[in-house]
Amino acid sequence: MIGILLVTHGELGAGLIDGVRIIVGEVSNIDQVPLLEELSLKEYRQRVFAKTRQLDRGKGVLVFADIYGEPPYNAARLNGKNFHQGQYQLIAGVNLPLLVNAVLKRETLNLLTLVKQLEDPQEQGIVMPEYSHRQMGESSD
Repeated sequence: MIGILLVTHGELGAGLIDGVRIIVGEVSNIDQVPLLEELSLKEYRQRVFAKTRQLDRGKGVLVFADIYGEPPYNAARLNGKNFHQGQYQLIAGVNLPLLVNAVLKRETLNLLTLVKQLEDPQEQGIVMPEYSHRQMGESSD
């Protein structure tokens, strides 16, 4: 099974994992490494490396970072150099629908195929309902 790691500012990752458990039930081989104020960037990178190694069970690890270019993302990007090609993928930007999709599909797909599917906008769970474009007081006729 593909391992999933969330690298986030604070406990955002823990909240997302809790949300996944509420939706799909108990899940395994998923964890988070929160960036906390008391951690140096070096300590944080070491934790990301250790947790990634723990989650790698031969099928690779998919890492979600909360924001592109920020310290959690940068730590995960540097961490990727320690893995063989095709065994480590990093996605910047994470939300609950995207994470649920990853958890549900990771047992039947290889890592590269999973990432390719998650790149599809329809898989990302972001929807702009029609009514959000209308101003208050406008009719829908």
